[in-house]
Amino acid sequence: MRGIFIYNVIVMEEDLFVIGEIIAKWGVKGEVKINVITDFPKRFKKGGTFLIDGTRYTIEWAKTLNNAMVLKIEGIDTPEDAEKYKGKKLFITEAELHKLPKGKYYRHQIIGLKVVSQNGEPVGEVTEIIETPANKVYVVSSGDREALVPDKGDFVKNIDIDAKTMTIEVVPGMFNK
Repeated sequence: MRGIFIYNVIVMEEDLFVIGEIIAKWGVKGEVKINVITDFPKRFKKGGTFLIDGTRYTIEWAKTLNNAMVLKIEGIDTPEDAEKYKGKKLFITEAELHKLPKGKYYRHQIIGLKVVSQNGEPVGEVTEIIETPANKVYVVSSGDREALVPDKGDFVKNIDIDAKTMTIEVVPGMFNK
């Protein structure tokens, strides 16, 4: 299993995921400028929805602006209204996350997986993912010991999201202190 691609999404509350943050008011009709925090910015389009403070909002229109986006959101119609939303995060539910192709995962799906050896013996749990220029590295914790398992070569044998397990090749000295 090579090159497991992991999509970033920030989990802020149980089953809610941040996809953007309002950083400024924009224009004279209540438009807002947002910082996009998703690997899928095309979700910001006319008719798209998200939550702010538990309330569902719909996008009237959207346009890209340098490294950000400008949205016109239904119900926010003046610069004064827009100013009240500065700093607010835009959320979606887990059901609204894009479906990923086989072998591709969201970060929150990997963190917390139980790690087992190829023989099925418990090894630990994935507690962190470190992004390096060459590849991702999974931090596998077991009690007071940690191992760094690269997502390179044949170290990761299988990921089963339904069973909540990652199978790895355990090499001698992997969990030495």
